[in-house]
Parts: sequence; C-alpha cells; structure tokens
Amino acid sequence: MRSSRDDGTDRTEHAANCPHCGQPHHYVEIKFQGENDPGYWEVDCPRCNQPFVIELNNPLESGSKLCKQIKARHEKSFAGDRSTVAHDVFRHNIDLNQNVWRFNYSATPLYQCAKGSADLEGLAKTALGNEISGVVRAYHTAQNYLLKGGPHHDYAVARVPVTCSCGGRHTATFYARLLMGTGTGPTSENDFLLADVSGAKFEETLDGIVSKDDAMDLLEKLIIRWNLLADQILIVSPFVGTTFMSSEKQLAIWEWLLGMLDSEKSVFLTRGATWMAYRKAMEEDGISVNLLEKFGLENRLVAMDARKQDFHAKFFAGISESVCEVMSGSANLVRGPSVENIGFKAMNRSAFEERYLERMKLKTPLPAPKRASKYWVLIDREPEGWRSRPMFDVPYIEGPKPKTLPESSSDVGAGH
Repeated sequence: MRSSRDDGTDRTEHAANCPHCGQPHHYVEIKFQGENDPGYWEVDCPRCNQPFVIELNNPLESGSKLCKQIKARHEKSFAGDRSTVAHDVFRHNIDLNQNVWRFNYSATPLYQCAKGSADLEGLAKTALGNEISGVVRAYHTAQNYLLKGGPHHDYAVARVPVTCSCGGRHTATFYARLLMGTGTGPTSENDFLLADVSGAKFEETLDGIVSKDDAMDLLEKLIIRWNLLADQILIVSPFVGTTFMSSEKQLAIWEWLLGMLDSEKSVFLTRGATWMAYRKAMEEDGISVNLLEKFGLENRLVAMDARKQDFHAKFFAGISESVCEVMSGSANLVRGPSVENIGFKAMNRSAFEERYLERMKLKTPLPAPKRASKYWVLIDREPEGWRSRPMFDVPYIEGPKPKTLPESSSDVGAGH
C-alpha cells in the first residue's frame, strides 16, 4: 500500500521472503521528496532462525511490525554475501486483513427494550453524541498517559447512560481501538461501535422469520458485539452467496464477511467447494491467490482453510469461557428479500461444546484464538465529568465492581 503525506513523504508496503526458508516479512519503506539514504537491515527470520538482509531506502526511518527481528540498521550499501540478501521482494497495495467496522444504525435494530420494544440503538447514539466532547477528551487523555509506557491496552470502552421512552434506564457500552502513537482517534459518535445495551431483549428479537437482508444485518451487529466481548468467533455456513452469482457479487459478500471479522479471534468453517469458489472468484477478478500466499498477503481467515464437507448447519457464535451466544437458522451468507428463520440462545461453554461442536464431529479442533490483552481503558462519567481509567482482567460491560490495574487504581490523568 502506497500513501503520501502532506510533506511529500511516500510510504510503500513491501513483502520480502527469507532467502533461506521463504518466510514472508512485511515492512514499510519510507521515501522522501529530496535525498534518500540507501541501506539495509540485518534481520533474524523467526521461522528458520537464520540471519538475512533486506535492502531498502532510509533504513532508519522505515519500519516493520516485526521490529524485534531487525537486529541492525545500516545507512550504507550492503557489501557482504549476496546469497543472504532477500531478492524475492514484492511491492503492493494489498491489505486483505484490514477491518472495516461501522455500526449501521439504520438497519434493523438488535438492541430493543425488554419492556416496551423501543429501539435502544438510536437512543444510545444520541446519548453518546450529547457527551462526545467529554468522551473524546477522556480518550485522548488516556492516549497521552499510556504513551509514557506500560502494557499494551487494546480498547477504550465508554459506558453511557441511556433513558428509554418507557422511563427505563439502560447503560450503553461503546468501544474504539486505542490507537497509540498515531495522533489519531475517534472524533465523533460514529467512530465508536455499540457492543451492548443493558436491558435489551436478545432472545425475543432474534427469534422468528426475517428477510435475508435483516438476518445479515443482525449478524453484522452481533459480530461487532463479539469482536469486543467474545474470546473467539465461529462462523459456520456451507455456502457464501449462491451458485449463480457473478464473481464480482460473490467477492462483495466475502469482503463484507472478512472485513468485519477480527481475524485474530475468528474462525470461518465452510465446505471445501466454497473455499475453491473464493479462489476462483479472486483469480477472475485479476488477483493471483498463489502470489498472495507466496508473500503472506492472503486473508488470515482464508489461510486457516477450516473446512468440513458433510454438513448443512448454519450457526454463528461468540464463544467465551463464561457464556456463549449463538444465532442459528436457515440463512446462508447472502442478502436478499426472501425470508429465513433465525433463533438465538445464550448458554455456558460446556453446553455449547456439547450441543454444537461435538455434534459437528470435526476432524481437527478449532484453531486457538490469539490470546487477547487483558488491559483496556474504561471511560465513564463521574459527578466531576468524564474520566478514563486503565483496567485489567475484568468484563467490558457493567457488572461487578471492576478490578483496576494491579499497580495503580488511579484515574488516567487529573480530572478525568
């Protein structure tokens, strides 16, 4: 991916394969409008543990997520053994693992009041919008505080009081990624995602006959919820789209699905023919799947290739140790006006494994999700105003009195 800043600096995505084992290494090369310094990195490959060299411009300014593997940076041409230099290098503008998360308030509501069936989503957004300046200020205070050091915090979670038209009081839980060192972050209520509203009637809302469009909209809102609350997300569907869809329309569904799933905690289980249809659609769209695989650019969910042939079940689950939420029904992953049946149930982990996973008779267990950070920031309102606090190993939604970070129970910054 190439991008330019206002000062004319170019940032170009690269993938360089280890010359010893072929393991891809991803990095960003920085180029300036004026003079650029040629140089190289000494890199240790995490797969084969062999050292090799990546040649690039501006080695001190350029960077990589795998910075721990970069053992030395040199602003001079490499004069050593050329067999250790990565020659298999690919410049690209591809990011198939980029998430596009946006809560669609205009779609059929997931969060409805258990008493009067009022749409709580619009009320929650309005309540957040009324307080957005204080919430954003608390978010940036947390950013500045955590830049001083300490463990990585994944999310900022805002708890906002909501009053329903029936007079009932609810708490809406919103979240946003805690972006560190970028100078960016949420600026409006649209930049926060709605993960929960207390007192909503899930099982009643997610039970009955709905259109395919509504079923997919409700699934999307559940996935946004599970991206925060669940340890793992499991999507089980034998088909994506329909047999008669064009490659372009099939890819649109794949992009919608893969774009909203957190690939570090999600598994998509489908039939082998469905995975092959995806590869075919990509090739027909001019994208070489083999090239993506060679340079480690394929979507991580696709790379898992979780498959099972003999099933027709469709269910979608947010899995945690304490509770598992499951939406099931007749709908495949496709939109349209025709109707499908859906249902929803919350159960404990052992019941979910017995009723769903064991009966699927999987040949191999589900891939383990990446261990999530237990550190996050809570934004809530006190009498003196909105504040942010570092939290450790507690549920995101309001419940028992939370445990704060072991080393500190203070707020993040004075007055917040």
